[in-house]
This record gives sequence, C-alpha cells and structure tokens, in this order.
Amino acid sequence: MRTLPTWLGLGVLVALGAFVWFHEIEGAAERELAGASQTRVFGEFDAAAIDRLVLRTTEGAEAHLEREAGRWRMTAPVMAEADPVAAEGLLSALASLDSEASYDEIEALASYGLEAEPQLRFRSGEGEQSLFIGSSAPVGGGVYVTDGEGARVWLVPAWRTTAFRKSLDQLRESRLLHIDPAEVPAVTVRWPQGYAALSRAAGDGENSDSWQLEYPLTATARSQTVETLLSDLGFLRADAFVDEPTAEQLASFETPVLRVEVAQGSEAPPLIFEIGAPGSEGRRLARGPSGVIVEIAEATYQDLPRDLTAFRFRELAHFLPSEAERFSISFADGLVVTAERTASSEWSFPGPALAPGAANPMLSALSRLEASEIAAETMGEDERAGLGLEPPKARIVVFGAEAEATLADVSFGVARGDGALAARRGDGEIVYWLEAVAADQIPVSAEGFEASFRASEGSAPEVDVTP
Repeated sequence: MRTLPTWLGLGVLVALGAFVWFHEIEGAAERELAGASQTRVFGEFDAAAIDRLVLRTTEGAEAHLEREAGRWRMTAPVMAEADPVAAEGLLSALASLDSEASYDEIEALASYGLEAEPQLRFRSGEGEQSLFIGSSAPVGGGVYVTDGEGARVWLVPAWRTTAFRKSLDQLRESRLLHIDPAEVPAVTVRWPQGYAALSRAAGDGENSDSWQLEYPLTATARSQTVETLLSDLGFLRADAFVDEPTAEQLASFETPVLRVEVAQGSEAPPLIFEIGAPGSEGRRLARGPSGVIVEIAEATYQDLPRDLTAFRFRELAHFLPSEAERFSISFADGLVVTAERTASSEWSFPGPALAPGAANPMLSALSRLEASEIAAETMGEDERAGLGLEPPKARIVVFGAEAEATLADVSFGVARGDGALAARRGDGEIVYWLEAVAADQIPVSAEGFEASFRASEGSAPEVDVTP
C-alpha cells in the first residue's frame, strides 16, 4: 500500500482545518445574518412631505410639531414656535438612518427592548410612520430599532439615534429676534432714566454702518455700539422658558429695565425686545415679539448698552499709525517737539526728541484714542481755560503724506480727582473725559514729557517697525 508524502498529508490537514473554520465558525456568523443586509430604515422617505412630528422628549413628554406654510410650530404640550433647525434636524436624521444590518426573522420585540412607546411618529399626508428605539446590541455598539409595523428589526450605529433624544426646550424656538442687523434702518433703546433714538446714516459701503443719534440730541453716534447691540440681539437665545409667569414677573415688564425697538421699515411695526426683573439664579426675565417670557443670562443683560454715553461718538482720533509721516507736540510752556519720518522709516527730531521706542507706541495709542465720558457739548473760553484746554497743556497733531492731510489733532487738559483727563478734538466743540491710563503712553503735559518721554543726550533714533 502506497502512502502520501508527509508534506502532502500535512497540506490536506491544513485544507480540512480551513474548511471547518470558514464553514462552521465564520459561516455561522454569516448564517446568523442570513437575510440581513445593510439598508436604510425608511427607504421611501420624502422629508419635504412630512408635516407633523411627535417626539418623546427626554422628560418623557410628547412634543407635537406641525408644519404649516413652511413654518414649524409646537402644538403640545405648549403652544409655541418650534426651532426650525431642530425640526429639520429630526427629518434629516430620519432620512439618513442607515442600518448595519436588518433582520426579517425576529424574536419578540421585547427581546430587543422595542416594546415601549415609539420615540418618534411622523406624518406625511394621511399616513403615519413610527420609529422605535430599543436596547444596545450585545456586541458592536449598535442599537436596535424598528418601525410601526414591527415586522423587521434594524441594527443602527448608536450615534445615529442621539438626534432623536431632545428635551422640550431644545425643540422650542429659543431665538428671540429674527433680524438681519445690516437691514435695520433705525433702533430705539429705552431705560428707566431716558432713551436714545438712532437711525442708520444714508450711504453705502463704509458709510452704510454709520449711525446718527436723533434723540435726545442730534449728533454722530458711536456706530460700533449700535452694530454690536443689533448683532447681540440677533444671536440671543433663551436659556429657559417661563410658560406660567407669576403676576409679579408679568408686572416687571410694565417698567422694563431695558426696551429695544428695532425698526423693520415704514410699513411694519417695530420688533420689541424687553428685559424685566431677575429670574432664577444668574438669569434675567426677557421677552421678544412673540410675547413668550424666557430667561437669559444676567451677564448678557449687563453687557447691553443702557445709557446715553454708550451711544455717543467718543473718538478723539482714528487713523493708521503706518500712515503718519509727521507729528508735532506743543506744550503750554512753549516747548514744541516735532518729528518727521525718514526714508529708512526712522523718526527724525530736529529739536527736543522723544526717547527711543516712545514715538511708535505713542502713535499707536493715539490712533485709537477714545474718551470714556462726555464732559460738555460745548464750553466757553473761560470754562475751557479752567480745564487746561485754553490754551491746552498739550496738543498733538499728526500729519499724513499729503501736505494738508491731518490724521489727528487732540488737545489735552488737566486731570480731575479720579485722574481722568480733559480732552478735545481739534475739529469739534465737545469736551471729553479721557481715562488716566492714556498718560502712560502719551505725553499729555510738559511735566509728563520731561519725566517719562524726553530722550537723553546721545540717544539712538527710533526705527518704525509697524507692519
């Protein structure tokens, strides 16, 4: 009897072992998924046709959302505007609910944790479908789901089911004002002591962001304050909803601590936003045009402008330091410091000079100089003299490349008790109070120049490193 070579016998054994492995072990897993295939849970799905959603929230309530004329509203458990992003997010999650596997031959639904109420019901026309979310699979991290028929079970990635777990507040419209700040023509801000009425200046380009104060006086407004206010209101969201306000809470809106009226144009009434009394800890009561009372962060209220000074134009100078070609500093004692930029970007001083490294920080501080308060709209000569502005204790004039281009002209006076400095623009009558810190970078008096800014003998010239 002839025998197979040893190596051939080993090959047969290896082949036989591989057959047993793939057929009996690996094949068992494949047979377990027999009839199972990767598929979308709701294959025939038209998100645009869905007009009703009923979601079981994380609080255990049923939130009813209905779409009418393209807008989503919550009809239960409260009547309110629905968050369109949240509603559309549910539809998107349904449309993309892909499974890792589906099973036609299933055990009792309770075996998959699918015996409870549906997580979501949705209606298209007269037909209604449901989504049930069950327990996690023993391995793999998937979650079992089924539809209203319950004849098939799908295994979906767990992360795909998180979109269907939302609180009631997350489904409600939390945005208080639907505005496009760039399109607002006028705004009125009221507080208990008064109000400011502002309008957008006519123009386009850079001038389209320019605002004018109309009341209580006609003046240029601080446009940055108005634009920031409108932007903040456009992004403002409720932190919580107060569906059953007390009489005291309602009464706080009879005299709100802040009321903003945002104009929409000549035909439509303004949108009203109000802030009332303190709410729960760290929050304020507020309400928008819908009339729903909500809570917002106390810090949000504190950041909103609530006095006339916030809306006043308070710039003493505004220019690009790199555009400065010459400057002069004149002091009340007759001392004058002049400087001119050389071809090598150094500052040349024909007479008394600033210390090396002082000119560029001075110009940088001056270029964005803004007062903290307005002392007076106008003053007589004697009043200005009393504040050290007639003549000024110091006057700085900055020139550009053109012969007549004056980039800044600011006069500085005396300091009041808290250190604030009297100041005035060369082209205006308004007298301002400037925070005392300005004296650290700007020579606002002859004494300050001698003590902190004057160059010593033999100092090297300053090179401009402004980008």
